[in-house]
Amino acid sequence: MRLICYKKNFISAFIIFTLFVSFFATTAVFGQEETETNTEEADNGLSEEKLIELEQLQKELEVKEQEARELEEKAEELNQSIEETQKQKDSLTKEIQLLNSRINKLNLDIKYTQNRISKTNLEINSLEYKIEEKIFEIENKTKAMTSVIQSLYEAEQEQPLIAILRNESISDMVAQINYLSTLESQLLANLRQLKDLRDNLTNEKRKQEGLKTDLTKLKNKLADQQNVEAWQRQQKNQVLKDTKNQEKEYRDLLVETNQRREEIAREIFELEEKIRLTIDPNAIPIKRPGVLGWPVETHRITQTYGPTSKTGFNNDSYNFHNGIDIGLPAGTPVFSAGEGEVIANGNVSPYAYGRWVAIKHPNNLVTLYGHLSVVKVSNGQSVKRGELIAYSGNTGFSTGPHLHFTVYAGDTFKTVQRWFGLLPLGGSVNPLDYLNGK
Repeated sequence: MRLICYKKNFISAFIIFTLFVSFFATTAVFGQEETETNTEEADNGLSEEKLIELEQLQKELEVKEQEARELEEKAEELNQSIEETQKQKDSLTKEIQLLNSRINKLNLDIKYTQNRISKTNLEINSLEYKIEEKIFEIENKTKAMTSVIQSLYEAEQEQPLIAILRNESISDMVAQINYLSTLESQLLANLRQLKDLRDNLTNEKRKQEGLKTDLTKLKNKLADQQNVEAWQRQQKNQVLKDTKNQEKEYRDLLVETNQRREEIAREIFELEEKIRLTIDPNAIPIKRPGVLGWPVETHRITQTYGPTSKTGFNNDSYNFHNGIDIGLPAGTPVFSAGEGEVIANGNVSPYAYGRWVAIKHPNNLVTLYGHLSVVKVSNGQSVKRGELIAYSGNTGFSTGPHLHFTVYAGDTFKTVQRWFGLLPLGGSVNPLDYLNGK
């Protein structure tokens, strides 16, 4: 009876093994495609040379992590230096110093991204070795199971009566049955181990594919950062060109530019004050958090929405701030606050919003993103909530790098052509009525 029971268990185990090997076939193919394993490595695992290479990769990863920490510390020091410089009295020396500091900060950002690219490449290469090692373990485990299967199969072919007669004593027969039972247990244990190995291999492959996706994103980010740095350098060159590197020229230019900036700001205020009165509350979403997402990761508001007497930014050019200002370094990623379509973009620098983008959303809201350095989208393009659309800057009427974020009632939004460029106008509402709290 024990032999018959053993046969049934063996058949079940054999069926499980057969199904598993069939399921595992794709992994074996992957191993053949991705890793060229020579005969010596198939017998002994990773070669000594590759083990040394893997150890070297781990050391290089540690070096990159240390470099990243040092770059972060330097970036923080530069940010503090920039903030201190911005407090100084306006002068050409201050402006050039600021621009140089911002360029240096952007170059640090570029180095940090390059560091992450190198680190990601190292992680991908390291996983390549780990995947190869997993494939080797799976192959060895499969060979061991094949040997057990062969022994069980040979025993299964033998008739019970013959098995009894072949043994010299009852104790020998019992020992043989126990031996076969042990083999069966080993087979089931190996099956479980093989499944665990395959799951680990699948996870390593998935992790590697994720890193490859990250690598592509990092390379795109690096190209964008280089564009932002080029924009900032161009700003510096333009200042030097316009002022001929003379303090008096700079002051005269600053007075003239600020006068025009204030005139344009006053015009925007007067036009939008009338448009705000035409907003139909029933045509826009009910005020509630989460209707829109934050356009940047930081929520440090430097000027809020509403009368300037309450926002703390008193000036003679306008009495109402039509959005919120979010303080952040130049080159910070800016994301769409919601799903929608890019309906307008322009550059009115050095006035008003500078380089800007407007997005129309299905809920009849339009969001405006101002003072940008680099724009990543174009008119007519569909965007998703949280999609990268631009990088922050300091273009237009701006005393320092930040993002100006305005929300308009959609049916009031329009653009008008002025001598300095395409100007966005509309009836604004408080963005904080639709954003999540801090």
